[in-house]
Amino acid sequence: MVRKMQTQAKMPENVVTETSSRDIDVLEALKSYKIYDSTANAFGIDEEPEGKLPIYVEPMNGALGVTAFSEDSKPVYVSINRDRPFDRTERITHHELDHVKSSKILIKYMDMPDEASALATALIEGYPEFRRFKFWFDQKDYERADRVAKWTPYKGALYLAGLINRYYIGKSGTEFGYTAFIKDIKREKSVKKVFDRFIAQYKAKMN
Repeated sequence: MVRKMQTQAKMPENVVTETSSRDIDVLEALKSYKIYDSTANAFGIDEEPEGKLPIYVEPMNGALGVTAFSEDSKPVYVSINRDRPFDRTERITHHELDHVKSSKILIKYMDMPDEASALATALIEGYPEFRRFKFWFDQKDYERADRVAKWTPYKGALYLAGLINRYYIGKSGTEFGYTAFIKDIKREKSVKKVFDRFIAQYKAKMN
């Protein structure tokens, strides 16, 4: 889950660092993400976040994890719900860190109109969910891939990312799928322009 941070917003407490924390599960999830990130398909996103990002563990209402962004679309911190289901710690942490990874593309160039805010959310949430699904699918671990699809709270976002992966043709005409979609956003600096191209292609395919 992502959140735009207002200028005067209060920062959380209880930061998790790599050297000291009582939340061993989150620390282990941070370590395992480095392995996951080095092997999972990043779909053309090769930028690395600038500096170190604080990770907080705190009580939260509703959300299991939140990535907060400044008004200029830079990641500020990640929060993990202290009262989360502990068997989902890695899943939650990896999801939020994927928001950080994709921020220089999907957050920075997000220009969908306000009336399409639900669609914007689906595009943002689709990246970490589809990345994890595709990772297990490519590993031929279809049981885990199916588990991602079955238990994700962002089923619509995952489905949309799958449609993009199946039908999108890059502007160059030589690249295809979700990777081409992300690369075109990076080149054209507009989520809306690239998504509108996808919709036109999808409609043409369905007719």
